[in-house]
Amino acid sequence: MNRLFYYCSMILVGVSVIGCKDKATAPISSDVETSTPIDQVKIDSAIEEYELIPQEKVDKLNEAIQREKITSIEGIMRFYAPEDKAAEGKYSYDITVLQMSNSSLTLVTLIEDGINDDSMRAKKVVMTIKAKDGKNQVTQIKQSYQCWEGRGHTNWSSSYCN
Repeated sequence: MNRLFYYCSMILVGVSVIGCKDKATAPISSDVETSTPIDQVKIDSAIEEYELIPQEKVDKLNEAIQREKITSIEGIMRFYAPEDKAAEGKYSYDITVLQMSNSSLTLVTLIEDGINDDSMRAKKVVMTIKAKDGKNQVTQIKQSYQCWEGRGHTNWSSSYCN
């Protein structure tokens, strides 16, 4: 009788543990809804952050890249937005290159800060470059600006400074 009681107890404990474990990992519909909402404010601000450069300007840049025989990704960015060699103070000119995996696309970002301008403090340029037939071709350029304190917005925005 004691053995039967022992085995029944073990089975009940095992079933209880398995039952609790399943309930702990099963998502509740309300949890799924609240843990994965799309934050529309963040999406809107990300869209408003950049000014899309017109395709005709991108096409002219591509023509100049071929004419000048610029082959390096960083060189293309430097040609489009040259570094201010005469800048003073806390000026910085930083280029970041990100090769997209399994793709011929490269994302190049320039952040130029401490610009020698009375209203614009910084400029961010994001350029998408595609390798095509052994040559690099710019497919898109976006720009964003930050203003000096008291001269407009101090966050990244497509709006120009005052």
